[in-house]
Amino acid sequence: MDKLQKGFDKWLDGVLKPFESDVKAFCFNIYENDGEGSYSVELTAFDTYDEYDADWNAGGAETYASREDGNEYDFYLDAEWEECLERVQTFISDYLEKGKYAGKLKKADVVAYGFVDGDCEILYQKQ
Repeated sequence: MDKLQKGFDKWLDGVLKPFESDVKAFCFNIYENDGEGSYSVELTAFDTYDEYDADWNAGGAETYASREDGNEYDFYLDAEWEECLERVQTFISDYLEKGKYAGKLKKADVVAYGFVDGDCEILYQKQ
C-alpha cells in the first residue's frame, strides 16, 4: 500500500468512525486546489438518491459534508486531473474492499466519486 492510500484510509477511518447516520448515498467530491497538483477529497452523504437524476448530488441537499468540519483529505499528485480521478477511484475501491469502516459505506444504496464541478461516477451500488 502506498503512502497516499495509507493517508486516505486513515482520513476516512477518522471520518467514518463516529458516523452513525443512515443515508441513501455517499459521494466523494474531489477539488483541484491550485492547478499545481494539490487536490482535496471530501465525503458527502445524502438522505435521498434518484438513479434517474444525473445531478442527484448537486444543489446542497447533502445531510453531511466533511468539509463543514474542516475535514478533507489533502494530497499532492504530480498529474493531470484524469490521473487524479483514477487514483481517487482506486483509494475508494481499496477502502471498500479492506477498509475498517467499509460496512458503513456499503449500507448506502450507492457510493460515488467525482470532481465537485463535474459528473460523478457510481463506484458501488447495493444489490
